[in-house]
Amino acid sequence: MKKSLLFLLLLLSSVQIFAQSFTLKSVLSYPFPNQLTASANGAKIAWAANEQGIRNIYTAEAPSFKAKKVTDFKEDDGQELTSISISADGKWIVFVRGGDHGGRDGGPVNANSSITAPKVQVFSIPFTGGDLIPLGEGDYPVLSPKSNEVLFVNAGQIKTVSVDGAITAKNLFYAKGVNSGYKWSPDGKQVAFVSNRTDHSFIGIYSKEKTSLQWLQPSFSKDNAPVWSPDGKYLAFIRTPGSGGETDSILAKKHQPWAIWTVNVNDGTGKPIWKAPETIMGSYPSIEGGTNLTWAANRIVFSSYEDGWPHLYSMNPDGSNKILLTPGNFTVENIKLSYDKKRLFSLQTKL
Repeated sequence: MKKSLLFLLLLLSSVQIFAQSFTLKSVLSYPFPNQLTASANGAKIAWAANEQGIRNIYTAEAPSFKAKKVTDFKEDDGQELTSISISADGKWIVFVRGGDHGGRDGGPVNANSSITAPKVQVFSIPFTGGDLIPLGEGDYPVLSPKSNEVLFVNAGQIKTVSVDGAITAKNLFYAKGVNSGYKWSPDGKQVAFVSNRTDHSFIGIYSKEKTSLQWLQPSFSKDNAPVWSPDGKYLAFIRTPGSGGETDSILAKKHQPWAIWTVNVNDGTGKPIWKAPETIMGSYPSIEGGTNLTWAANRIVFSSYEDGWPHLYSMNPDGSNKILLTPGNFTVENIKLSYDKKRLFSLQTKL
């Protein structure tokens, strides 16, 4: 009895000591890196780090890859650092500060109850460090292939600004609806984008050499996820049915159709090159990145759930010779295409 009581006292004492050392503050103060990105040649990397609630951006460069802090934010104010990218020439870092990209609306966060309204802003900073340059209020910046221009979105309109802030932000163009999904052409002279009109959406192209927008195969469908061919002559995109129609049960499982289209940018001619199987599993994939459509060096790559697992597939640009790239009982996510468009990288999770 005495031995049992002594054991119980020792156990309670050890639990109390562990409870005192394992606090919520110690968990939240643990350094956490994210948003890792690399330059086109892989010689430079950048990432965000959350250290005791204070978020900053670090860089490292080959061959030593010694970490260097290039921003100097000092407050634990809940402002995220996201969309970190390095310019093609390796001279600039562009990122977003603010917002809640894991929340419902992604809008501003006021974690420390500041009397000053928080913002979601796009910034640039030299890769080697220096003055922080505010480029404008907005989100989801995309650097041009020429490294001199940045696109971002604000209130459903696409804006453009010089990466050094010398030319202030302005609308790239005006288009009705909510515009998103913008992608530079390989030569940096055109921009493909999605114009969402609520119950349908269009794929459009803005060209610096033209005074009007070009709409590709417009219909009452919902078109999204445009990607350029490596030579810039074609676009591939996803087409799903537009909203509307007869009222139907929200409980019954039903096939959600989708197809992959390609369009000749010069003359606007296009056609469907692949249609998803008309099964429940063949429905539009509800996974990270959706279809993850991309155009590799000589193959079109996409995600599909058709065999019961979210896998990667590839096919020729005309839709022929479709092959399964990731056979097996596991999920594929976080898909990235290498800069030379010859390799795919992904995270595979076995359940």
